[in-house]
Order: sequence, then structure tokens, then C-alpha cells
Amino acid sequence: MIGLIIFSQAPIITRMKQGEIIRREREKAGIKQLDLAATLGVSQSFMAHIEAGKRPLPLAYLSKLPDQIRRPVIDAMLADMVKAINAIAAQAAELKRMR
Repeated sequence: MIGLIIFSQAPIITRMKQGEIIRREREKAGIKQLDLAATLGVSQSFMAHIEAGKRPLPLAYLSKLPDQIRRPVIDAMLADMVKAINAIAAQAAELKRMR
């Protein structure tokens, strides 16, 4: 039960980090923000908020991202999940040791 509480509070990927990755990879791929917004079916304003870290990218849109952008976002999400799982495992081991 404690692990679930801790895990639910662990940030998987910050909005700012996610936005930075999306912007960096979009620019690297030579894709305009307006074109990426159109690909996702969102307004350019919404896309700007995502890239600025003001709004998270809804998971439903993750599969619509072009591969060269999606892969780094997923890699960052997985890395953050591994960190969160390792922290939970360490806390569980510490609780078990304290018993």
C-alpha cells in the first residue's frame, strides 16, 4: 500500500522536460510548430503551451507524434519510471529492514 502511494506521487516526466524534448526534437527534425500541431490535431497555441511546459502532452497524442520526436519523449518517460521504481524498491527494502 505504501508503495502505491509513493508511486502515485512520483513525477514520471515533468511537463517542462517533456516540452523541452518535444521542442528540441521538432526543431532538429525541421518541423514547424504549426505543422506538428496540425499532425496532432491541436491548435498551435495548445502546442506552444506543451512546449513551454504549461500543459502536459496528453498520452492519447503520444502515438501521433512523428517517430523522431516520440522516441526521445518515450525514452525520457521510461528513464523516469525506472528511477521511480528504484526509489520505491529502496523504500520497500528499508521498510522491510526496519521491521
